[in-house]
Amino acid sequence: MEKFFLKLLSNYVISKGLVKGSFLISLVGLK
Repeated sequence: MEKFFLKLLSNYVISKGLVKGSFLISLVGLK
């Protein structure tokens, strides 16, 4: 159960990181 939760959490963090990364890239691209 803990491993499943950790995997879910890591996937959530990775997806959030990708969203923030693409957001920052779009901001830099606009400037």
